[in-house]
Amino acid sequence: MKTFKRKLGTIAGAIGMLFSMSAHADLALDLTSAGASGTLGTAFYKQVPAQPTGSGVIKSFVRVRDASATVVQGYNTTVSGTYNNDGTDTYNHEITVGQVGLIDTTPGVPGGEVMRFLLDINQTGANPKLSLDELQIYISTNPNQSLTPTMNQGTLLNPLNSFLVYQMDSGSQNNRVDLDFSLNSGSGSGDMTVDIPVALLNAAFTAGGMLFDTLAERNGAYIYLYSRFGQVWPNNDGYEEWTYLKGGPLDNPCVPSPGNPCGTPPLETPEPGTLALLGAGLFGLAYRRRHLF
Repeated sequence: MKTFKRKLGTIAGAIGMLFSMSAHADLALDLTSAGASGTLGTAFYKQVPAQPTGSGVIKSFVRVRDASATVVQGYNTTVSGTYNNDGTDTYNHEITVGQVGLIDTTPGVPGGEVMRFLLDINQTGANPKLSLDELQIYISTNPNQSLTPTMNQGTLLNPLNSFLVYQMDSGSQNNRVDLDFSLNSGSGSGDMTVDIPVALLNAAFTAGGMLFDTLAERNGAYIYLYSRFGQVWPNNDGYEEWTYLKGGPLDNPCVPSPGNPCGTPPLETPEPGTLALLGAGLFGLAYRRRHLF
């Protein structure tokens, strides 16, 4: 009987270790096929077809660029030289919760609202794969910070006066998302969306206590999005940039439909010179039309 109990205990211990190992196993989410999707934690990732905005016109709030580095990282701030951020404030700047808003993915079912972010990657045609190795999202009362801690696996960025909304890695897990640039054409067409459930946002607001008591304070909270690429599938070309798909106010999330423009990326505002050229072109077209008829 004692021998049987010892064997039973050994088997139970082995099963326990197996469950423990699987609970902490690293997860690789494969989005290298069209329409592939999956979850890491409670965030939902999906490979998406090319956005209708065309090349180079989505209005990014963080752009990471260094063609000479295999691993690149960054977050949205106007402070130049922060990690591998592109130095242009147009593409690296503060955003607020109210700007992003919420999209209701399951109308009529409480808790189905999400913040939806869109990632656009750039790689060479010869080596189109890229790994997203870390994603962290925070709310904060302070915009445009310049912290650059050494971000090893599991390390948190932790901007000042911030509260964590989401982290791709969980505990000892070292998770990632595999992406393929060749699935879509060109820069600015988008490659992947990630949905952050409203429950995670509300938990961060609660952690912030009196800082986010009112709806105005919650809508005005600054969002930091930190991402790192290239640890498994190296960075080799261009830039990686994030934008968001515009949702509705926190107290009135939008429901995307064919007649409702919510859930689309914000567009880049043309430069004054571009507007002038467009105006001149339209004037010339009108002048020609008038003389033809």
